[in-house]
Amino acid sequence: MTKWKAISEGFRALFKGPFTVRYPFEPSPPPETFRGAPKRDSEKCTACGACVQNCPTGAISILDLGKDVAVDVWYGKCIFCGRCTEVCPEEAVKMSLEYSFSTYNKDEVREQVSMTAYRCQLCGKLITSNRHVDVVKERIKVLPLPLNYTTAISLCPECRRKYQASHILGLRVHVRPPPIAISALARIEEKR
Repeated sequence: MTKWKAISEGFRALFKGPFTVRYPFEPSPPPETFRGAPKRDSEKCTACGACVQNCPTGAISILDLGKDVAVDVWYGKCIFCGRCTEVCPEEAVKMSLEYSFSTYNKDEVREQVSMTAYRCQLCGKLITSNRHVDVVKERIKVLPLPLNYTTAISLCPECRRKYQASHILGLRVHVRPPPIAISALARIEEKR
């Protein structure tokens, strides 16, 4: 029975033509439920780093460009798993139907979204982007905040530990920041 089925399929193909699509020479549109390359909305992205921390292949990275910070996606490493779309708090990453990235130039399969960097007020280390800080401030403005909160968020984790240790344990433990840091902290306190 299977031989007759195979023979009938062969004769049917002779008259109807091939079942396959000549993909590289003709477009082959994927179905609507296809999970292609993740695409980032540059207006919604805040460079928070959630996608960077959760990417299993390391295809996404945060680049320090001086005054700017960029989220860099290299599709050469991307496996289209969709993890970045699941963890993005701003819903800035969506899966597209694009899947063909054949090229001889590695830079053609990169995507970068850049924005203004937010740096530590004391040491100048990159913390995040200004857009991310604005979104966080907007979300927490209804919460009761501790004293010196605006000063604390303008510092990197290392400088924040030193700052908090000097204020919380200042009577018992003497943590002396460098003279440059003292003047920078005074300017931050004046802005409040």
